Amino acid sequence: MPLLLAVMAVAGGCSSSHSDDDDIIVGPVPSARPDYISPACSMPAIKVEFVEGAGVLNIAGAGYDITEPYLSASAVKAPVIDLDKLPEGRYTYISAPFSEIGGEGDTGDTRAFLDKLSKDAGISPGGTSTGHPAYAFGSTVDFYNSPVSASNQWNMRENFMRTHIFTINTVRPEPLIAALSDEFTSALASMSGDEIVARFGTHVVVRAITGVALQFVYGAEIINRDEATAVGQGFDAIFAYMNGDANKPDHLSLALMECMNFGGKLTVRVIGGDRDNVHYDAENIKLTVDNEWTQGANADNCGIIAIEEKNLKMITEYIADDTKRAEVLDAIVRHINGSQPKIVATAPLLQSAAGNIFRYANNSDDIAPKGFKFYGVLGNMYINEEPGSIALYRYTRDDKSQTLSTERTGNDWMRMGYVMRQPADNTITLYEITNGKSVSYTIEDSDSYGPDDNWHKTGKSFYLIKP
Repeated sequence: MPLLLAVMAVAGGCSSSHSDDDDIIVGPVPSARPDYISPACSMPAIKVEFVEGAGVLNIAGAGYDITEPYLSASAVKAPVIDLDKLPEGRYTYISAPFSEIGGEGDTGDTRAFLDKLSKDAGISPGGTSTGHPAYAFGSTVDFYNSPVSASNQWNMRENFMRTHIFTINTVRPEPLIAALSDEFTSALASMSGDEIVARFGTHVVVRAITGVALQFVYGAEIINRDEATAVGQGFDAIFAYMNGDANKPDHLSLALMECMNFGGKLTVRVIGGDRDNVHYDAENIKLTVDNEWTQGANADNCGIIAIEEKNLKMITEYIADDTKRAEVLDAIVRHINGSQPKIVATAPLLQSAAGNIFRYANNSDDIAPKGFKFYGVLGNMYINEEPGSIALYRYTRDDKSQTLSTERTGNDWMRMGYVMRQPADNTITLYEITNGKSVSYTIEDSDSYGPDDNWHKTGKSFYLIKP
């Protein structure tokens, strides 16, 4: 029986309808439901990608670029060590079948791992242009169990089946220098340091853990462990849903809003195995994986499914010439510093209501006073000013209702975040509407709203960021 991963989504991850079943009550039940409430964005942006399995013998000894996305095909580079040249006793190659459903990847002490990689690259803690060496490795390691404040990506959940482990004995590098690939040897003689790093990466895979895996990766900035826990709980819900074990979770976006980068993208990554046994319907965003995908995993079609500290060695350890080694090390440092990702922090715009009194917030502590009901997330705002953005302010009236505007006319207008000045591919239009007495906001585009069609646009609109 195939494993079905069904993701129901429309543009921007927003629902086109609203149901009482989606409501989250904050405080006592309100005395009246509003005449009209905007649909909400309850799912994050979702991307499905496939990583072809290169095979264990093409992964062990290969170069690896730690600035590339976690376990991506682009991270594995050209071969540095020729396995056929390895002396007797310098490696172990075993079949090591093991599987786990819903496991959490773990690099152990992530901060120590990052510090070691930094030192290996000649970068002391705080020595990069941002003062955070972790930025350079944000796509290399798993931050779920040991989140780092500067991280921007980590592996949240994983279904995997391990097939093989190939380990190169690295106690002494001299015998491995004699086993360098012809391509790497030629590159040392003919390429610059920058060209070598571009071709072979920053490190060498000396321990290849291979197999097939379904990985669920979410990109966001996590500030502390409590927030990482909240995000983990949110992904427990979506993980169950994508595996067909539960209905679509109510307002997954609420569980994710403690992320400073609420608008991160959920990537479902299919690693290794026979591509013919994986079926993806891009139009409906449905992924079906046949049992033959795992049953047919072998040494030739497996991919790299884990990266730990002992898996990697700096590529400079296998360069005998002192001058060339220094040149490549300088190139690695430049490459890492130049690859530091920019983290653009966002916050959600949340809506709640009690009757026809509407409120809007940008954090969970300010959703609504008692008696209001939470109705989901309308979209995202930038926390800091970005190119092409403008500040969005909120004014609270005596009856607790709130109005939004990009013009601040007094000190009692609170800045919520930054929205875009113009519509773009990554924006959601937020329309201001009124029934003549109350003001509300919606992401639904219509001539009129409500059961009596008595809500109409005022002509004012804002451009939120799509989740």
